[in-house]
Amino acid sequence: MNAEPFTPTIYFAASWRDAASIRRELNKRSIPRMITSLPTGEVAFLFPDLPVHQYIQVRQIFGMHGVPLSIVEPTPIVQE
Repeated sequence: MNAEPFTPTIYFAASWRDAASIRRELNKRSIPRMITSLPTGEVAFLFPDLPVHQYIQVRQIFGMHGVPLSIVEPTPIVQE
């Protein structure tokens, strides 16, 4: 995905098993995101501030609300 760099404001955690299907669904909807690993062994899908209609789509894909990020210092994240 060739997207503009952004500051993540929210994330959703998912298992590695579900990550590929979630990624495909996000690609279909052209929703910007970054992906990184969590220390818990899960995958974190990070999102910028999204318009309401996109956030609703993301919430439907994950089946829950996202977790807000409180980033004081920029953290190196490998963008997909």
